[in-house]
Amino acid sequence: MVLNMIKKISNKIIENQTSIFANLCTPAQIEYVIGIIGIVSLSISCLTQSTSSKISDVCTELLPYIITVTIVTFILNTLCKGGASYISWFMIILPIIFIITSITSKKTPEERFNYKVPKPALKMFLYPKEDMEIDEENNEDKVEIILPEGKDAIKIRESDIQEIGIDPKKIKSIQKHDDIVFVLFINSDCTGNRQIYKEDLSKLSSKWKNSIGSIYLFRKAFFKSLSGIPVQVFEKPEYEGKSASLWILPTEKVAYYNKAALKFLKISNNEISSIKNPKNMWNIQVFKKDDFKGKFKVYQEDQFELNKEINNKITSIKITRNIKN
Repeated sequence: MVLNMIKKISNKIIENQTSIFANLCTPAQIEYVIGIIGIVSLSISCLTQSTSSKISDVCTELLPYIITVTIVTFILNTLCKGGASYISWFMIILPIIFIITSITSKKTPEERFNYKVPKPALKMFLYPKEDMEIDEENNEDKVEIILPEGKDAIKIRESDIQEIGIDPKKIKSIQKHDDIVFVLFINSDCTGNRQIYKEDLSKLSSKWKNSIGSIYLFRKAFFKSLSGIPVQVFEKPEYEGKSASLWILPTEKVAYYNKAALKFLKISNNEISSIKNPKNMWNIQVFKKDDFKGKFKVYQEDQFELNKEINNKITSIKITRNIKN
């Protein structure tokens, strides 16, 4: 009895909706179908997300949605029958075009609406003692370096470090903002032997004892976009043994690693047997002589094991960007 009643009511609703649908113009029919799909979707979400003690917020959206669909369908149909079918078509097609464009576009919302995400100022601290501690005995506090708002990189020369209140030779540990990548240099003008760091340094290695000449700060996203992943050189074939990462900085077109620079990274002369070139991003020139002289080889792919001609005979390396990437 109850099932028959439900069946009759269902059939009556379907007949009524079919009749209504048949009397609508095409734009109104499209809106009607989209509306029915939305109503069914919201109804299912309402039933599945609600509990015996709490009604889902989706349920409160159902009635306003039904009213909105009804009004829009009525307006579209009235426009059609009033001789303004082109306006009705425009109203139904425009949102569809916008949805398709939004889905297929690879741009971020910020790019689509020409909105630039602000780049806040970022801080880094230099400490006179290890483990990010101040030296109370000698009344020496930490000092602050700022990567200014809107800037992607800044050079901090030796004179700048002294000016902010610490002797570069007395720096024992470094704490940075998570969005900073920094480079330590031996020379005072951000040249010479260097090493890239992406994490805090609670204790500087012995190579930097009394040796920090300057610091180059980069915003992490900027560094990643232009420097990607470094070239890696290995002491043994098959990417084994001692290794070093050779970076090309975002501001560089070419990165030079002569004999002294490789030794600074603990790669001895004539001690390279395999090379990793991540995603074939770089052109790698390897030279048998120091300062990029003499015979050389060019590699654009990983070298699992260097051939006999160059294996354990590399003294200097030049890295350039692969224009194909």
